[in-house]
Amino acid sequence: MSTLSPNTVENEDRELARRAAAGESEAFRILYDRYGMSLLAFVKSRPNAGNAEDICQEVWLKSLTQPPSGDGQHVRGWLFLVAKRLLIDGYRSSKRRNEVAFNDGEIDLEIETLRDDDTERRETDL
Repeated sequence: MSTLSPNTVENEDRELARRAAAGESEAFRILYDRYGMSLLAFVKSRPNAGNAEDICQEVWLKSLTQPPSGDGQHVRGWLFLVAKRLLIDGYRSSKRRNEVAFNDGEIDLEIETLRDDDTERRETDL
């Protein structure tokens, strides 16, 4: 049984990524078969993975629309880097949503407090 050297695999991956981006479904299938499960496992292992399948789907979509470029680019590393960046973006986005929700709660609380104060003033005026 012969094994491919790392350089051979990297060169083959770059060629497959180029062909997949050009619309060749067999090239995409090979890349997906090669890295799909490990990419999903990586995403699921992160604490802020959310819906891991959706994140992986976005990674694979980017591989078709914005494939890795450059001779030194390792396709596997690029896929995992895209996943990592999507996880970070998702974390930042959820953090902002939580801050907005918290701030909205403060505003609502302040409004309720003002209404209560206003009601008390009216009752004492009577």
